[in-house]
Amino acid sequence: MKTINVSKLKKKRGLIIGILLMVLLASGVIWGERWFQLRQYRQEVAAIELTGVDLKTLEDGIYEGEKTITWISATARVTVENHRITGLEFSHQHDRGEAANVIPGQVMAFQTTQVDLVSGATNSSKVILQAIETALKSPPVAHISKEYQNEYQYEGPHRVEVEDRELELVRPPKSVAEEVVVRDFISSITFDFDEKYTLLADIEPHAISIENERKLALDEGRYMKAVTLYHVDTLSAKEYNEGLLANGACNDYYYDGVMDLVKDYQLVDFEVINVDYEQVLSDDTGGPQWGTGRYLRNFLVGHRENEDSWKIYDYAMPVNRSGQ
Repeated sequence: MKTINVSKLKKKRGLIIGILLMVLLASGVIWGERWFQLRQYRQEVAAIELTGVDLKTLEDGIYEGEKTITWISATARVTVENHRITGLEFSHQHDRGEAANVIPGQVMAFQTTQVDLVSGATNSSKVILQAIETALKSPPVAHISKEYQNEYQYEGPHRVEVEDRELELVRPPKSVAEEVVVRDFISSITFDFDEKYTLLADIEPHAISIENERKLALDEGRYMKAVTLYHVDTLSAKEYNEGLLANGACNDYYYDGVMDLVKDYQLVDFEVINVDYEQVLSDDTGGPQWGTGRYLRNFLVGHRENEDSWKIYDYAMPVNRSGQ
């Protein structure tokens, strides 16, 4: 007959009971924490007040805001021009509120934050709208000022000829920011690299670019021999922020990542300048990165706080239009 060890049986039973108690205790802690979070979540949602924003009181600029509650957060970057929302970038972290991602589009379409909440995602809708309102009720992180264009008159050359190089300006610039870009093209034709240092922001990539251009032109005979500037235009936020046109075609004026650059460089005033130009390279065609042809190219021109002069901070990749 098999002998039952009562002592071991009791220990085993006690161990099982202990494990069950620990599981129950852990479950209680988890459910208790979940209940507390749910209670806090409901209170945070109930506390959200959407009062609307009067766009007529806002100056042109870039506005940023965020809203975070339990389980949901949103950030918004809003561009305002002429008392209209012309750009709206946002991020939205959530559990089950993906349907609310249509809210920014509705705000853009109706030009108000007082839009209908999305059924099934009302709390996410409120958080996104609160982030947008918080942005628009905060000081702008960057201005888009057109005041400097008033009474502006271009006094520079419309045609430049130096040795075998020439530049023709078909339409003169209409603002200081546009003129900075024109002067940059002129300095490439005249080989005035010291002038380039006054036009480009004092950052390491620009210094490298200027010295590379100097070396190619003076030491290797590789340079832009002729350029025609057909248009030098200041783009609206809508033009440079949207990757696709209404018909689904690619937007040639799109400037990917430009708002991140504005923030990184801490620009308080900026413009995106687009140039439609045609260039002819020197006989040694191994020179500039882009060959002879016609192009569109965007330039980020702006200045930081306590700086008076406008400078070029970034060049976007050119769009080749030679085949059009």
